[in-house]
Amino acid sequence: MKHVQSLELLHASLHIREPLELRERLDRIIRTARDILELRRLTLFLADPEGLCLHAVDSTASGMQPRQIPVTDSENPIVQAYHARVPVFWNPQVPTAVAIQPPYDQPLGLPSNGFLNLPLVVQGRVIGVLGVEHPEEGWTLDRETIQMMELFAAQAATAIDHARLYEEARQTATELQQKVEALADAHAALVESARLRAMGQMASGVAHDFNNILTSVLGQVQLLQRRLAQGPVPTAEIKATMRLLEMAALDGAETVRKLREFTRLKGEDPLVPVAFDEVVGQVLEITRPRWKNQAEAVGLDYRIVTELHAVPRVLGNAAELREAVTNLLFNALDAMPQGGTVTITLRQVPGVRDAAQGSGGSIARGEWGEGYRPESGGVVLLTITDTGVGIPDRIKARIFDPFFTTKGVRGTGLGLSMVHGIIRRHHGEILVASEEGRGTTITVSLPIAVEVPEVVTPEAATLPSVPNGMRILVIDDEPLAGELLVALLQTLGHEAVVTADGKEGIRLLETDRFDLLLTDLGMPGMSGWDVAQAAKERHPCMPVVLVTGWGDQIDPSQLAGTGVDLVLAKPYTLQDLLTGLSQAWGGDDPRWSQGGVMERRLPHV
Repeated sequence: MKHVQSLELLHASLHIREPLELRERLDRIIRTARDILELRRLTLFLADPEGLCLHAVDSTASGMQPRQIPVTDSENPIVQAYHARVPVFWNPQVPTAVAIQPPYDQPLGLPSNGFLNLPLVVQGRVIGVLGVEHPEEGWTLDRETIQMMELFAAQAATAIDHARLYEEARQTATELQQKVEALADAHAALVESARLRAMGQMASGVAHDFNNILTSVLGQVQLLQRRLAQGPVPTAEIKATMRLLEMAALDGAETVRKLREFTRLKGEDPLVPVAFDEVVGQVLEITRPRWKNQAEAVGLDYRIVTELHAVPRVLGNAAELREAVTNLLFNALDAMPQGGTVTITLRQVPGVRDAAQGSGGSIARGEWGEGYRPESGGVVLLTITDTGVGIPDRIKARIFDPFFTTKGVRGTGLGLSMVHGIIRRHHGEILVASEEGRGTTITVSLPIAVEVPEVVTPEAATLPSVPNGMRILVIDDEPLAGELLVALLQTLGHEAVVTADGKEGIRLLETDRFDLLLTDLGMPGMSGWDVAQAAKERHPCMPVVLVTGWGDQIDPSQLAGTGVDLVLAKPYTLQDLLTGLSQAWGGDDPRWSQGGVMERRLPHV
């Protein structure tokens, strides 16, 4: 019973399953052997990972010196116990060590003092040796004593193995945490790199679009200036030029809007019926300075041949389609550095199953890209063929890749990539046929708008009328913007006063009478929000309109309490301004005209 109680105490004192580091575990084994078993001396030997030596790792003896025993030292009783996997007794007075074999039934006749070396075995593996010296009063190495010592050695071996596993687990966890942190850092760096690359792509794309727009605007202005210098210009021609400039400005505004929408989690804009033949005609007109006047000025002869049939409408975005056709036309011109012919055809095809047959291009081989799928309502095919240098076979597969260009520093490598993206967004397809030295044909296929979505247009009668001759205060720190807004308001029959400073504007509100306030948002010293709050404190019933280039970033539902009744987003048209004035003046509540306070805020224009 005494041995059973001792074993229970041993098991409890070792706390085998308690997570401890190896050093703590070894110290606990030593204390247990000293305090419970009352052994004079105990030394723990652990085999190294290679199994070449037994290292003394802990002992009850003070001042233990580092010691290692080669496992090849067969005369050493510690090594003998390691290899034999049975207890080995050794006494300096006995010539040879004695291996004690189970079942320990026969009297051993061993001295009451000496060393007993017990192998540490875990799941059939010998991990070391436990060397113990007899208690103070000596011992009788009978079966119960030896079995108790073996059980203690087994528990000690299990405790050591658990400690090693615990340390390995901690080490693995540490390494895993380091790898996770390294992976997180790498992911963050990758995300940052992708973000910067996306920003670079957007910046290059916007610059590319605006360069095209500015080329058209500058060319039209210079062309008109030259015509005016030569004599009177027919009014119809001036009006046509103005329409082209207006269209270019609106396309630029659309580019800015798309750039802002890029960062907002919204669905794609709905596609509306677009007259694609008109889009192509508009591109030819707005780019005329590039392929005619500027070309002739440097001695180049570009011949534009068109065959534009009347075609059904397609579902799309007119500004994006103009952008795509403009890029294709400019690419064709760039491919003919010595001049040449660009042939543009537009026609309807009832149903296209074979791309080569449908395209009708003048180049018979070297086709690649995307084949056309059948469309129930047919497709509209646009083909642009140039007589330029053609595309070498080695780069044909890369022409739609972003930033791939053969134009050197003159090119961004985004033209055809953007065209490809636009056509895909319009559920269309594109095919390229080219032969080096003969030219290139690009065919774009767009599905015909079979089911035309209903476009609900608010009737003009739903907007309240604005009284003529209103007195309006304009606050804008940009002189050109302020002066333009004043001119537009005067065109609409109103009196406008402009100031470039928010504080000056508030002073004017205190000393003069105004029916309505139009204020910019970003101004030094006093922002548009501050101006609106101050204006409402002085004139609670006066409508306040915030005119800003950040208009599409402001949530109308968050205007309550700001003093702003309506947001007019820049750039705006004359019709946008008129609509904004009508909504700000009357809204949906007739109390405006009676000087009432409108609690519900109005949406963007």
